Amino acid sequence: MNITFGRVNPSGKLPVTFPTTFDQMQWNETQFPGVDDNENSTYTEKHHIGYRYFDMKNLEPMYPFGYGLSYTEFEYSNLTISG
Repeated sequence: MNITFGRVNPSGKLPVTFPTTFDQMQWNETQFPGVDDNENSTYTEKHHIGYRYFDMKNLEPMYPFGYGLSYTEFEYSNLTISG
């Protein structure tokens, strides 16, 4: 009912940030598990992941966190009531 009457917008928004290029992320081998013949990885990015990384580095992502469009658009015009 809420969607029908426009109280809620059933939109699709991205839960992650996508870089413009692979190089934009500046990943290195130590961040991938298994490189040192163990299952270890080093989190050199600390808490700067996702949109925080792009903010810190002042980078423009291809698709930022929360990017998306609405599935629908409502518009009412020339409404009348009879009877």
